[in-house]
Amino acid sequence: MRNILLVTAGTIFTGIGILGIFLPVLPTTPFLLLAAACYVRSSERLYRRLLNNRILGTYICNYIEGKGMSPRAKIITLVLLWAGIGVTMWFAHNLALRIVLGLVAAGVTIHIISIKTKHKETLTIGEIFDEIAPGWYNFRHRSIFTRELEDMAGLWKGGRLLNIGCAHGPDFVPFRQGFELSGIDISGRMLGLAKKYAEKYAYHVNLAQADARELPYEDSFFDYAIAVATYHHVEAKEERLKALRELKRVLKPGGEAFITVWNRWQPRFWLQRSDIQVPWKSTDRTYYRYYHLFSYGELEKLIKKAGLEVVKTFPEKRYRLPVKFFSRNVCALVRKK
Repeated sequence: MRNILLVTAGTIFTGIGILGIFLPVLPTTPFLLLAAACYVRSSERLYRRLLNNRILGTYICNYIEGKGMSPRAKIITLVLLWAGIGVTMWFAHNLALRIVLGLVAAGVTIHIISIKTKHKETLTIGEIFDEIAPGWYNFRHRSIFTRELEDMAGLWKGGRLLNIGCAHGPDFVPFRQGFELSGIDISGRMLGLAKKYAEKYAYHVNLAQADARELPYEDSFFDYAIAVATYHHVEAKEERLKALRELKRVLKPGGEAFITVWNRWQPRFWLQRSDIQVPWKSTDRTYYRYYHLFSYGELEKLIKKAGLEVVKTFPEKRYRLPVKFFSRNVCALVRKK
């Protein structure tokens, strides 16, 4: 009887956890943890299936690694827990069962409260990239869009080029010949490494610390621009629109820009929301970087709303499937009319 009740409870908690993946009001991890706790005491087979699940098991492993729960997740979990237990106790006519349910709820409450509280990242995106800059320099030492950028360099031939969100500078390399290079980044430490990178690869670049939403240049100043993995770090739709309007402002009429952002529909994000926090582990701390995941249609719509022409959107060259919509990145070539 005990095992049946625990398996039933575990299955219910698993179902609620799955709903939480899709419904913002429901937290996922706490209910999957409750399910795991039920299964480990009643069915080793179900426990292992849950833990080894490609999607659901990730939530449990993240908790085990010590990432904790947010205050909001704790409150929602406890409210829903006691609401569910309360309804069950109301309909349960057996006093012993009511006592057991009450004790279970109390035990789970104590456990939830004792879990490390995970607070929202308080650093700005610029401060985060300041902190991770040395590791980023080594991890992303070369551009992952070299072939795409070489195509752009061949298409554009030469002129004034702005790199928006240039980081430590690897995306400049394909434009060393024939282009007058400028770059901005919100991180001062990244720009310091960009100077080092320019010296290493023997090109000259004018660098400035600035925000993509407020570019420190005159109107119609650049022939071309690139923004590799930049706009998905800008929080709020209106702010992303503002950044794209700034891109339009500094481009000359007929000027073009190459943009990349992360794709909402790449397989690893199918069960994620469009606004996520992506961890970066340093030696003594984990930093969480904001990402907005774009679909092809969303990016195209935003570009057009900013007053730019969409020349084409396409996947990165490493992508092999015939349908572009599941690529890791959304690439766009845009033009100022």
